Amino acid sequence: MNITLKTTEGLTMNIRRIVTIVSLVLLSACGGGGGGGDDTVAPNTVNYLTVVLEGSEAASVKGIQATITLPTGVAFNTDAANKSKLLITPAANVPAGYIDGIYTAATPSAPATASLVYLTTGSLTAGDLVSLKLDVSPGVAVPAASAFLLSNVKLVTGVTGSTVSGASLTLR
Repeated sequence: MNITLKTTEGLTMNIRRIVTIVSLVLLSACGGGGGGGDDTVAPNTVNYLTVVLEGSEAASVKGIQATITLPTGVAFNTDAANKSKLLITPAANVPAGYIDGIYTAATPSAPATASLVYLTTGSLTAGDLVSLKLDVSPGVAVPAASAFLLSNVKLVTGVTGSTVSGASLTLR
């Protein structure tokens, strides 16, 4: 059995080498810096899109159907258990009725859309109808209502389903 004794000078040199190597490894993992600023990713911005009923014949409307197309980077808030179930908040002045919405997420070839249906036997008034909670992706500016497309709008009255011509829907 051979026992080699090293001098304290050799041991000091080995410790210096180890410290130097560890320091270089740590410095190389550090990155370029950038000086100040917060690098954390901001959470999604939450905003609301409001569907508004307008016109002199708003009280005649008993049924509403519409499709809303969303801009890129924006999604509607959906039920956690059913991602296609749109979460809808009726305005305070809206009478009770059946309200439902189906959300279709964006694909590489098509934008996200939401189909909205509202039926009531009560009397509507012109003004806010429902609010839809939006999730805006980090890095995407909150879009104006004009960035959303409202299509396939049908406003009907009573059981006959006659079209109401003196009313319309807008987004705000």
